[in-house]
Amino acid sequence: MRRTTAMLVAAIAVVLPIFGFTPRLYNWLREQRLRGLYRRLRTIEHALLREPSVDQVDELQKQLEEIDRAASVVPMRDSDLFFIFRQHLDQTRLRLAARLAETQDRITEIAR
Repeated sequence: MRRTTAMLVAAIAVVLPIFGFTPRLYNWLREQRLRGLYRRLRTIEHALLREPSVDQVDELQKQLEEIDRAASVVPMRDSDLFFIFRQHLDQTRLRLAARLAETQDRITEIAR
């Protein structure tokens, strides 16, 4: 009986901290994933600051689509983070489309 009680107390002493640590670990993993997506988005933003060619803009659009697919697996309980990220993604997509239009206009002017 004492042995069983001691093992039960030891098991509780080990398991109880795990329950407190698990939510923090989940939050940290979620934040790391989101940081990685933002890092990739920031890389595209920096590429837009340079004068990208049409081919480079096409490649950046492909990268944005990959980021979009990666962000689509965010759990519903984190939907606020998901929609904030989507807003930033859409803003970058609009800037990229504007840059593509500018580049194509420049090419058209040069061709005339």
